Amino acid sequence: MKKYLDFEGRADRSEYLWFYLAVLLAQVAASMVSGRLLDIVVLLLLLPSLSVSIRRLHDTGRSGLYLLIPIYNIYLLFFVGSDPGPNQYGEEPVE
Repeated sequence: MKKYLDFEGRADRSEYLWFYLAVLLAQVAASMVSGRLLDIVVLLLLLPSLSVSIRRLHDTGRSGLYLLIPIYNIYLLFFVGSDPGPNQYGEEPVE
């Protein structure tokens, strides 16, 4: 959550997966409390989710616009490795 609205740069696969694990846990916990709380959590996490997804696509060397292609972006986000070294979107993320 340190890069809440940072759409620049790169996010490696582990950062992306850990973020979505935390989002999933927050949504499950909120849904156990109430449906209205779940709606609030989803809305609060919408922009950070877009941000980390776009940075993950940047890490694979692709534009954030690939997020608009439904099935292909899932493949890119989860299964394509990072570009080694710097690319047009910045330096390689440091663990």
